[in-house]
Amino acid sequence: ATLADGQGRGTILNDDGPVLRITDATVVEGNTGSTNLVFTVTVSAASASPLTVQYATANGSAVAGSDYVVANGTLTFSPGQTSKTIVVTVNGDTTVEPNERFVVNLSTASGATIFDGQGVGTITNDDSHR
Repeated sequence: ATLADGQGRGTILNDDGPVLRITDATVVEGNTGSTNLVFTVTVSAASASPLTVQYATANGSAVAGSDYVVANGTLTFSPGQTSKTIVVTVNGDTTVEPNERFVVNLSTASGATIFDGQGVGTITNDDSHR
């Protein structure tokens, strides 16, 4: 046999100190108006110092501008705070379509390590063929 690649790479995630995670979220689309899709970002342990992390939405099968409203910014956790939310506005419609998804990505954390940095938002279609 021929050895094509004899070296593997392992990554050890640093989980010492505060660790950030974001949840996945699901919402029923609705026919009109808008609905809030809420993601929760948690810190594994309360910190004595403020923590920050940036976030931004990114398209999947759901497209910003028609299916949801772009969201981005910075979350700031006060000392001792362990949970914050990110609210993304979902636009209702009457189009029969499959369930759609987009993501919220965490980046550039200060004072903490990002352990799970991507939350998947699922927009459940509530329209049927008439």
